[in-house]
Amino acid sequence: MVKTLEQFDFKFASSAPRAQLQELAGLAFIERQENIVLLGPSGVGKSHIAAALAYKCAMARLSVRFITAADMMLQLVAAHRQGELKGYLGRIIHKPRLLVVDEIGYLPFGKEEANLFFPVVARRYESGSLVLTSNLPFTQWSGTFGNDETLTAAMLDRLLHHAYIVQISSQSYHLKDKLKSGQLKKQAQAEVSESSRLGGGRFTLAGWVTIQSVLTTSQGPVVAEAERSASEAGSLPGDSDRRSWLCQTG
Repeated sequence: MVKTLEQFDFKFASSAPRAQLQELAGLAFIERQENIVLLGPSGVGKSHIAAALAYKCAMARLSVRFITAADMMLQLVAAHRQGELKGYLGRIIHKPRLLVVDEIGYLPFGKEEANLFFPVVARRYESGSLVLTSNLPFTQWSGTFGNDETLTAAMLDRLLHHAYIVQISSQSYHLKDKLKSGQLKKQAQAEVSESSRLGGGRFTLAGWVTIQSVLTTSQGPVVAEAERSASEAGSLPGDSDRRSWLCQTG
């Protein structure tokens, strides 16, 4: 499905810098071989904007490639193991006028994978534009790239030398319709009631996701009850403990 900037809901994603994005859609940044990095939590429209810029590029008859970070890494690893990395970097990475890499940070890379990703940024530096999207601030990128702070710093130095940083901090667009209908609040209330019936304090993985969505996007009695019930039982984990907690309760 084609994504355009005209389709983007700036009223919902009110923190998205509309004027800046419309200016960037003029594609002058490609002529100047500059980069764009779109940052923000999941569901705020980063991929939509990146796809819209790629579409603008294609309509202007400029070569463009759109790929997720995970898919690119699979291709890089395969090319490396087959002894074809140099050809892949030249044909796939260096050739297009615009290269869009979506979803950096959603899946962490190991040391070997991080070393393969570095040449992507290095080959594009001052020779072709990059558009990257990520759910992580730059201070957390080293965790995505094999916990290699030196490599990450060198990569960011090249990436951000000529770059526009677009920060979006809106609510998740994916939850918009559910929030409007109150469906999430109803689901959260049901999870709290079921937890209380079973003795309180334990939620399923799906239940935790539902309640957390309400806690971070809404206000009201249902939210207060969800937070109170879970907190009293010690069931709302901090960010550092959330992954292990989910594994225990899912």
